[in-house]
Amino acid sequence: MSSNWFKIKEQGNSEFKIGHYITAIDYYTRAMELNPNEPTLYSNRATCYKLLGKYRESLNDYKKAIQFNPKNTKNLKKLASVYVLLGNFGEAQIILQKCVNLEPNDSSNLTELNKVKKLISNYENIHEKMKDKRWEDVETLSNQLITDAPAFGTLKQIYIESLLENCKFKEAINFINSKVTSDEKNKDHEFLYLLSKAYYYKGDYQDAKRTMNNLMSVAMEEEKYTKLLKYINGIESAKKKANSLFKDGKLDEAITEYTKLLEYDPENKNFQSIILTNRALCYRKQNKLMEALKDVDEALKLNPLYVTGYIRRGHVYKDLKMYDDAVHDFQKVKELDPSNRDADALIKEASSLNDQARNRDYYKILGIDRNATPEQIKKAYRKMALKWHPDRNSESEQSKKVAQRKFEDIGDAYAVLSDPKKKQMFDMGVDPLNPQNASGANGPDFGGPGMNVHFQGDPNEIFKMFFGGNGTQGNTQTFFTTSSDGNFGDFDDFFGKGSGGFSQFFTNMGGNMGNMGGNFQGEGNPFNMFFKQKGGSKKKK
Repeated sequence: MSSNWFKIKEQGNSEFKIGHYITAIDYYTRAMELNPNEPTLYSNRATCYKLLGKYRESLNDYKKAIQFNPKNTKNLKKLASVYVLLGNFGEAQIILQKCVNLEPNDSSNLTELNKVKKLISNYENIHEKMKDKRWEDVETLSNQLITDAPAFGTLKQIYIESLLENCKFKEAINFINSKVTSDEKNKDHEFLYLLSKAYYYKGDYQDAKRTMNNLMSVAMEEEKYTKLLKYINGIESAKKKANSLFKDGKLDEAITEYTKLLEYDPENKNFQSIILTNRALCYRKQNKLMEALKDVDEALKLNPLYVTGYIRRGHVYKDLKMYDDAVHDFQKVKELDPSNRDADALIKEASSLNDQARNRDYYKILGIDRNATPEQIKKAYRKMALKWHPDRNSESEQSKKVAQRKFEDIGDAYAVLSDPKKKQMFDMGVDPLNPQNASGANGPDFGGPGMNVHFQGDPNEIFKMFFGGNGTQGNTQTFFTTSSDGNFGDFDDFFGKGSGGFSQFFTNMGGNMGNMGGNFQGEGNPFNMFFKQKGGSKKKK
């Protein structure tokens, strides 16, 4: 046999050392023609293919080299490494176990085997997270695993799906366009489908349509392809009617249309969040602030990265005079979109209002004027306390938080205005519950929750005890659902009739309010105007 093959191999080695892998492959191939049974030529060419990212070609050459020497652990480990890059962790584990068996004293074999076992465990963990719909974890774990298996197509698709579920549409598009090769896209049409889906979710409908049409021209027709294309083609006209009604000021009709649109494509989280936020804007214009808050809360649950959602919710919080929460949302806008020109102004305005709102107007909180009689104050408290009890406003965590703050303010307002001495202090410009702030009825007229000192005790728990017997949430909720029409009827029912309500509370408590502590003792107690403090007897006013 001519020794020319060896000289040609050496030329290939020289090209390999300086990173000219394509040229090196050419030399190794020419040498194979002269000596097709030399395993070194196949393993060297396999390494070049591997470094060029041509893993299938690399795999075939390593297998050929191993056919000449099945016990060559060096080539076996190289073959296993390519299987890892392709995501075939199971095959890599089998090969490395063989290496351990062949050379039990070589610790590096066991080290490599354990690494692959860890990769298998991580991949299984990703699937568990997917079952639980923990998409943030799926995104983190799959992104990490892609570093070890960059040619694992299924893993890449899982990562893209997690980006879509987490509403990171731009990141998904960039990943597909930069990290998925043309060869991968041609061999697996799922990548084009996901790209179209990402454009569609992002709102780039023309790009979505173009990509989907390209896919349909080369792929077998599938139901999910047809379905996505139908959504893409119809979405703009679907929302046009609702938006026109809103622009014309026909808010009730716009709300109806936006509600219908929520059924258009339930899987499109971004579209759902846009529609919910638009409907919230309608509710806000109608001064239905709790409905608006509920919608925008749901929108931000679906898409926590939706900047417009935080802007809209910030304005709702501002309307509700919850200025510290408004500040938080406007700061989130700046965090998500540093280039937003309005963020700084919104933060500054809400912060200023928050500072001013520390001076509360207790008359405004109860919705009465300064000349209100004790009976009018009591009636206003009953109405407002029932309206804003947190258990009656539990549609979402945010709505319950709003109600809790208002409920506390209502209790504060009654504690002050029902006590002649405290009322006199307040009318003179001093808040008895926050005396360092000289505000009172003569101070600025804001009436928001602000950041104030509240009376001792939990008004929510006390209210539960009054209306629920033993103070449990279940009893309180039962109280709020006793009327099928959603109304509470005559307030006298709670103060002079039947065996429930306050009467039952005093039966359970033994009539003693003295252990409630703090400002709940004495005539300033919001409830002592209704009942005698000792003996548990009812005193109907």
